[in-house]
Amino acid sequence: MHNLNLVIACKISNWEQLAARTYHFAACAESAAAFQINMERVNGLLMLPGYAFMSGGEWQVAVSAVAQRYFGKNMPSDQEFEEKREEIAALANAARKSVLGQRTAESSTNVFYTACHNIEVFAGDFPRLHGWLHDIFKSAVIQSWTAFEVLAEDLNCSAREKHDECFPRSVLAGRRYTFRRLEALCKSFKTAFCDDGRINAVVGSKEVKALALLRHLLVHKAGIVDQRFLDQCLEKPAVNEFTAFGRGQDIKINGEMVRSLIDPCIRSGYGLIQLVDEWLTARKGT
Repeated sequence: MHNLNLVIACKISNWEQLAARTYHFAACAESAAAFQINMERVNGLLMLPGYAFMSGGEWQVAVSAVAQRYFGKNMPSDQEFEEKREEIAALANAARKSVLGQRTAESSTNVFYTACHNIEVFAGDFPRLHGWLHDIFKSAVIQSWTAFEVLAEDLNCSAREKHDECFPRSVLAGRRYTFRRLEALCKSFKTAFCDDGRINAVVGSKEVKALALLRHLLVHKAGIVDQRFLDQCLEKPAVNEFTAFGRGQDIKINGEMVRSLIDPCIRSGYGLIQLVDEWLTARKGT
């Protein structure tokens, strides 16, 4: 079993400034709102194990403390505990809330990171749990690409539908735009936005390509590296995030890899929205 580094996976880059951006066009504002929700869902998925382990530990401590007040140091029988269960639970919940209310933001963060470390230590003795945590990393990667792909489609289609006055007729008439593959997605943006270099650079970036390639490998090849994956990594723009893995190996995702893929996805998504908003602004009324 490899080191997951769940703590690193949960050290999310601050993207509040990106999410707080305002836009001139409804297509951009609506796409940004949906993208924010989808990426918050990804980060929430990564943080769920740590919060669950932390909350479970806090509840156990609170219940044990209250039960000791009722029964002393001797453990109660199941029947004795059940008779006092509702009272103990209410007091334990109040005690837990009191402790949480006294914590600073920094101490809460430290407790959370400790819980992330502890659940990974615990998983070291339970391979199935380790596998489930690894699956959460895989799911986060898959969902991140889905969020970017959905953003790209929504932004491209909505811009043409809601702000058609900004586009030449050749872009609007008789064109078919698809987004299910990275190559098709890039072509759709190149066509719709008149081969704008800055927009092309975002959708065709190494960071976007790395996320798309790994997502495809996880979904279609169960994460097992094949020759096509290796060849695609070498094609420009070259992707070097996966050079440690050879053909036939199962890609082991850790916290560092998760953040190196997801944080650039967030920046690329908001960067794309900003560039499209600027492109529409420059062409409105021309």
